[in-house]
Amino acid sequence: MARKTKEEASKTRQIILDTALKLFCEQGMTETSLTDIATTAGVTRGAIYWHFKNKNDLFITIWEEFCEPLSNLIDSSIREDEPDPLGKLRFFLMALLDRMSRDPTQRQIFIILFSLDKSHQDIVEIHQHTHVKYQQFLQDLEQSLTNAIKRGQLSPTFNSRIGAHLISATINGYILKCIQDNDSKFHLNQAEPLIDMLIGMFEDYHHHTPN
Repeated sequence: MARKTKEEASKTRQIILDTALKLFCEQGMTETSLTDIATTAGVTRGAIYWHFKNKNDLFITIWEEFCEPLSNLIDSSIREDEPDPLGKLRFFLMALLDRMSRDPTQRQIFIILFSLDKSHQDIVEIHQHTHVKYQQFLQDLEQSLTNAIKRGQLSPTFNSRIGAHLISATINGYILKCIQDNDSKFHLNQAEPLIDMLIGMFEDYHHHTPN
């Protein structure tokens, strides 16, 4: 009986997460209340508070569960003993764009993020959380490129910090186009050449740098 109760609680939790994601995407974070989520999900507000502290905690949980597993793919490229950090970085970026193209949930999360009113007091915690995650993402990209320099895959004069920001800007632009165009098949076909062109630019810089 206890096992069944645990399974039911897990199912209720997932229903709440799915419903919250849908409403946050359709109505916006600030315009969606816990009552809205409870009513649409067919649960009580108490059921939501059983699993989550508040609305911010609910969104952060969505972010962590859907986005964090993918971010672990970059771990190999930031290890100093990785022999092919640039190759591992390419694999991570391809996986990121592939998932963004195939998984509507990922696009929903970014629709919410791009539409957040950062001046609104209700979402300060979310803004702080996503800011920390973004800064960590940039640091991981920079470390990956620094490792590529150490392995001789990029020029010693290549600027890893600028390279990290260029990758981030490219990824953000790709995500925005996926959201605006709503044509995942087109963007899926563009993902590999986009990443290859970006990595190729970095490698060309290495080749064109005077000795």
